Amino acid sequence: MSQNAQFLTNKAPPPRRVGFRDLLAPMTPEEFLDGYFDRKPLHLPGSADRFAEVFSWDRATALLDMTTLWSASTLKVVLNGKLARPEEYCRPQQNRDGAPIAQPDPRKVQALIRKGATISLNMVETMSPEIAAVAAALQCWFDGETVCNIYCSWGGYQGFSSHFDFHDVFVLQIDGTKTWNIYEGQFDQAANIAGYRSDSFPDDYTAKARGAVAMEATMTPGDVLYIPRGRYHDALATSEATLHLTFGVEFMSGCYFLGAIADALQQDRFFRQPLPRFDTSDAHRKHLQTLADRVHTYMLEPGVARGIREQQRHRAFAHCFPGYALPSATPPRLFRVRALRTQLVRRGPGWRLEWPNGAQELTADEAKLAEWLLKQDFVAADEAVAALGDTLPVPALLERLSAVGLIDAI
Repeated sequence: MSQNAQFLTNKAPPPRRVGFRDLLAPMTPEEFLDGYFDRKPLHLPGSADRFAEVFSWDRATALLDMTTLWSASTLKVVLNGKLARPEEYCRPQQNRDGAPIAQPDPRKVQALIRKGATISLNMVETMSPEIAAVAAALQCWFDGETVCNIYCSWGGYQGFSSHFDFHDVFVLQIDGTKTWNIYEGQFDQAANIAGYRSDSFPDDYTAKARGAVAMEATMTPGDVLYIPRGRYHDALATSEATLHLTFGVEFMSGCYFLGAIADALQQDRFFRQPLPRFDTSDAHRKHLQTLADRVHTYMLEPGVARGIREQQRHRAFAHCFPGYALPSATPPRLFRVRALRTQLVRRGPGWRLEWPNGAQELTADEAKLAEWLLKQDFVAADEAVAALGDTLPVPALLERLSAVGLIDAI
């Protein structure tokens, strides 16, 4: 068996994925990250068929028809800016584990649609390979957990009222037209914590905090809209029906760090001791100082930083990537491509991989594989073999490019 053959399956190569560069084209990732990410919204027009292979009304219908997938928490109905109550569109049922749930009733949902309701299908990021590929690409670039929601709206009716999200938002317009208002107001460091989410505030607060409209974007099929975390926005369908996908990228914050060290510090005997009586102020102050000193010492241990990075990595790469290569019993071997500010440059007869803080000389074979990899967000070893295995010893070259830091095993 050749070195390449061990990575091949009897499956045909997968269709071309829509990656991060496709979402931004003709803008580069570097231009987006330097000029827009976490700073200001961006509307990128695209060709009408840009996302034709990612999603469609037929696929939305097929998902909705899988009725046992949905509950009141994953299928939401919004009418005139307000969430419908589960009893308005659901019926009591049992889920696949036999537990009671409120399951959407298609007749009730469609009755609300006829009144102009918007429906959202939540957490669909792994329900099709095409959607999962977009979510995985975003995770590769941002190291943040990514979820996807589907929104179906009908013209002239308000769905969600003005709000902000606690994650960065990428909207992909699939069909129809929708006009978005992006406001000047931005909530500082929004988070999925009570008091720091949009639903923590009444409508009159939002109406004042959002400020004036800073940007109006009319989305047509193939368009992409980026909205930074915390920025107030709303949208209105302007065609008979409209369909879009929203990808939300959420990052770990210092709150997750506090939770992680709190769990670990419970193992320290001193932290399990009762506090001194509150009337003994000197003893109380001394005890708290000792607690603070122990927290500081623990936080400086190298293993703590490694553990937090590993938690970030797990959250970023736990979902959306291919996990099976059936009928093979061996899971796919996956790599993310670390392409940010990376260039493959010709140097006389040779090649060099260049980063802002370093460079690496490459052989002609390594350069050929690197050139192909730099067009990907992530890749399975068998995909690389299928693409270049006729001319290159791909598995050995993947090991080499992993060692120099161009790719990283997921």
